[in-house]
Order: sequence, then structure tokens, then C-alpha cells
Amino acid sequence: MAKRIRELEAALIEAGVDVPGLPHSTHGRSKTNSRTNKRARAGSHSSETDETNTDSAIPISDSNDVAVGFGTLTIDPKNRSRYIGLSSGSAYLDSDMWGSRGKEDQCLNSKYEDFLEHDLELQILATLGAFPPYEEAVGLANNYFRNVSFMYEIIPRETFFSKHLPAIYNDSVKSLGTPLLQHTVALVGVVLALGQYFDLEKPRPSVRIRAAELFRLSSFALNSHNIIDGGLKIHTLQGLQTLHLMALFNLSMKDEEGAENAWQLLGLAVRSMQAQGFHIDPSRWSLPDKDLEERRRVFWETYMYDCLQSFTVGRPCAQSELHFDCKMPTTCDYPLPSDSNLSDSTWSHTRWHIFKFKWAQVLSGIMDNIFSVRMPSTYSAIMQYDQQINDFYFSLPQWILSPYVKYPVNRALWAQLYPEGANGKTQYDPYKGLGKPENQIQCAQMNSLATMIFMATLHLHRGPFCRALMLEPQKMLKSQYEQSIARVVSSSTAIINVARGMFVSYPNLTSRLWYWVFHAFSAAVCQAVFVIVAPFHPLASHAFCSLREAIELFKQADGKGARTATVRLLPLVEKAAQSMAKFRNATQQAHPGRAIKRPSLSKADDEVTASNDLARFPESNARKTEDFLGASTKLVRLPEDFHQSNSSGLLFQIPSVK
Repeated sequence: MAKRIRELEAALIEAGVDVPGLPHSTHGRSKTNSRTNKRARAGSHSSETDETNTDSAIPISDSNDVAVGFGTLTIDPKNRSRYIGLSSGSAYLDSDMWGSRGKEDQCLNSKYEDFLEHDLELQILATLGAFPPYEEAVGLANNYFRNVSFMYEIIPRETFFSKHLPAIYNDSVKSLGTPLLQHTVALVGVVLALGQYFDLEKPRPSVRIRAAELFRLSSFALNSHNIIDGGLKIHTLQGLQTLHLMALFNLSMKDEEGAENAWQLLGLAVRSMQAQGFHIDPSRWSLPDKDLEERRRVFWETYMYDCLQSFTVGRPCAQSELHFDCKMPTTCDYPLPSDSNLSDSTWSHTRWHIFKFKWAQVLSGIMDNIFSVRMPSTYSAIMQYDQQINDFYFSLPQWILSPYVKYPVNRALWAQLYPEGANGKTQYDPYKGLGKPENQIQCAQMNSLATMIFMATLHLHRGPFCRALMLEPQKMLKSQYEQSIARVVSSSTAIINVARGMFVSYPNLTSRLWYWVFHAFSAAVCQAVFVIVAPFHPLASHAFCSLREAIELFKQADGKGARTATVRLLPLVEKAAQSMAKFRNATQQAHPGRAIKRPSLSKADDEVTASNDLARFPESNARKTEDFLGASTKLVRLPEDFHQSNSSGLLFQIPSVK
């Protein structure tokens, strides 16, 4: 044994690996070996000068060549993958490497699992009978790629139509083939479910039931192996893609009620991604170019979606930036000549996705440094990240910016498009918008990115915004948090303007894709609370106009999310109107005969004197303001019959808070 150890030590030294307690090799360590053994992570760049330095010039404690690899990635013939990292126990390494699995155990497991596998295959084949005919499936898949995948290209279009769909339909033959990998069935099922739901030529109620049926087929296929695996284990690329799309389906079908399912599904997707080694750049294992690009795409789309959804629900992201070096993909489903020319001022879908991924990194930093539980943020830190957001936004090329931020839909055009009918309701065709079909993806992408950025600004400043509303009127206008008031009002206005612009262009897509209405509602609540508490502020009139435009949007948009937003927001709109009227009356009484004019920040003291009797945060007449903004520390205990009451139709009651 001692001899074997000495031989191993000698071999390591000869290979250029430092062994503690032994002298360094002076002859067998070439510059090439040194570079090979260094764990050259993305972001660490060694100059030519550094590479020529000898080991004697580098302190032992600063040496970065202690790691000799990146871990073990195992891919089986069915393309199932498993990654084991550098800190793992040796027993977790693949058993085929050890060659030590007992043949008797192997035989027993094989017989039992073969029986279960055959039974599950029969069950999956039985459920596949509910899949639509091939021609219809192609149409549904095209709906998905045309109306949904612009945001997250989690699965390449060409791969889906050339590989996954034929696997289910046996090379386009209507009879279903076998054997089938259950995760491929799950992936095709969820794509068809989304394609059914996003058939924008049909009313939402007519597609919901069929979409839910296809989703259940997908869910059954994804979970079918649980009885063998002892729980849900995702070890395929298709399974990971399915989890991502299931999160999108939950949010699309159930609006904010689907947020819990979506966030946990994305967390599971990130864990699966790590288990399969997607966080390590696939070039480490010299994978083929096609596999390399798809793995990069899946990693970044999953990382992006988890960052966004985690930020939206105010919870930690599942993937730390300290633990990945996967490079960004360089292709997308809609290549253009402008993709490779950075000086080109025309639209590029590929470059849009790259900017989107870069934004995810900014958002992750905000989550870790501003919304960390262990490190409460300071106002200076908030302003630093505000500057980082501004720098990112103004570094974007002009072609990627939403025009509705600077040039919102004016009220005259809105009234023309949605005239009021005899019964007081607006009459319009929900299937027609001002946007051209060929521009839908581009329009949706630029407005989605704008919404992401302004949403982050709003939530970044919402805490100090609440702090400002706690102050007396005179102090509020001179507060250190005045910048946050301006940032919340301006970003809320931008979010509402973008949503209205999208609705005017593509009303059905805007209504059916949940996040425009969702974020516009959050923005409208901020505007309402601001006007209720501070009608004397120079920005109050602006915020009130934006609030009314938001309620116009919610009344027109289709779907439960818009209806819920309308019901919840109307009481706040009424209170805001009352607050504005009360301020005007108080100002007129204090200065009779004088035209009402919004005060500037430098001359506001006289105007706010008349408003001292107005309710302010947190004694506002709109319940506690911080409750509506999610800024309080609060425990809500629902009554035992709460869910029963909601199921009886009382969907919009707010539970009492003690």
C-alpha cells in the first residue's frame, strides 16, 4: 500500500499537481500543463505575463491551481445526465466507474423495475390516445412558438419539430409510436397545452378546458416514474424544459393564484439543472456544438425566469452567481443579419435575449444586496443600485427601447378605439389591434424588457417611498427620500403606459399573458396610495392621471386577472379622488379666488399648510398604506371558512387583520 501511495504521489508531481509536504516538480511541469490544471473559471483572465511566471514567484496561499477539474458529468444512451461536483463523496461517482455494483442486486432491481417500466409504458400509451391528431398538434405547437416563446426560448423550435414531435407521432404518422421517453411526452404535452391556451383566434373560455386536459397529460407523464424513483427526479433536458413551461402555464392559466406553483416548479427546475451540470459551461466536457448551445440556452432561460419570479414574490433566487460559469447562448429561433453586427441599429432577437440575460444578473445583485434578510439595505445602497439600473437602461440601443415610455397612448386615441356603448360598456373587437402580426414578437420583446426594468425600479424604491409617506407634509417634500417618490411615480407611470401600448397593439396577447396586467396593477396601487396620502405633492396630479389610465386598461382587458384588478383597485381610485377633491377644497378655502395650481417643490410650504388635516401614512383612510404596498411585517390568520367562502363566489373579500 505504501508503495502504491508513493507511486501515486510521483505521478501527481510529474503531472504538475502540487502535493502538500512534497517538493515541486522542476522538470515535468510545462506551461501547457499548468494552464490545463488551472481551474480557469469564466471571468478570470490570465495575461501572457502571468503565464510565464514561475511557481516560486507565487505565494503558496495565493496559488489558484489547487483544483484539477470541474466535476463528473455522466450522460447515458437515453441522454439522461448527472453531474457530481468537486466536494462530493466518492460513493456518488457513477457505479460503472467502480464496477462494484453487486450482480445479484442488479438482477433483482432489473426484474422489478422492468415490470414497473412496462406497466408505466402501457399507461402512458393509453393517455396518449387523448393527444390531438398530428396536423392539429402542429398547429398548436405553432401557436406556442408564435405567441408565447418570444420571452423564454427554452426549447429550440427546430429541435421540437424535427425531434420531439416526431417521437410522439412516429415520424408524422398519426399512429403513436413506442417505446417513448416519458419526459418527451411531458414536454410535447405542455407545449400543446400552451399552444391551445394561446390560440388567440378563440375566446379564452373556449380553450381553457382543453388546455387543462393537455396539461394533465403532461403532468402524468412527467410524474409517471415517481413510483420507481421514490419521488420526482428530473434527469433529462426534456424534463427540465417541461418544468420551465409548466411554471409559465400555471401563471398564464391562474394569474397570481398560479404564482406558488410556478415559483416552486422553477426552484425544482434549478435543482434539476444543477443535478445535470447545466451551471457549468458545457465546453468543459467538449460537448458537440448543438448540445453545447442548447444546454446554455436552457440554463440561462431557467436562471432568468427564476430570478424574475423570485423577485416578483419577494423570495431568494435558487441559483447563486457564485456557483455558475455557463456562458450565454449566441443563437435564437429567429436569426437576423444584425445579430453579429453590434453597430447595426436594426432589430436583433438574439441580442435582445443577451440583454435580457444581462438584466437577470443585475436583478440577482439587487436581490442579494438590497432585499437580503441578513444584510438590511441602506438608502445609499439603494441609490447605488438605482444608478446601476439607470446605467443599464441608458446603455441599451435605441431599437430595443419601448416607444410607449416616452410616447404613451393618448386619451383621444384610447377613446376612439374603445368608444362607450349605449349600456355604458365599451364596444370593441378583442381580436383586432393596431399592431401588425409580423411585428408581434418584436413588440412583445421590447415591452417585456421595459416592464422588467421599471418593475425593478419600483420595488427597489418602494421601501423608502413608504418612509417618505410617513412624514408630515412639509417634511415629506424636503425629505431625503424625495428621489424615491419621484422614481416610484415615474416607474409606475412607465409600467402602465407600456401595458396600455401593448394592449392597443395586441389586445388578446396582452390580456392572456399575465404579467402586463399583473405589474400594471402593482404600479396602479402605488399611484393610488401616493395620491391618497399626499394629494398636495407636485406629482400627485400626474399620478392620479396614470391611475385612471390603469383602471381604463383593466376594464378593457379580458380575463380574471384584469377583473380582479378592477374590483380591488376601484375603492382605491375612489379614495384617491376624494383625497384630491379634499385638497382642492382646502386650498380654495385658504386662498379664495386663486386658481388651483400644483406647487413646485421649492414653493410648497404654503400649499401644504391647508392640507395638514389630511390623513397621512400610516393613519391613512385607506387602511394602513404599507399593507397595500407589501412593506409591513404582518401575520395574517385566515378564518377556517375562508377558502369555503371564496369557493362560493366571495373571491375579492380582504381578510381582516388583527
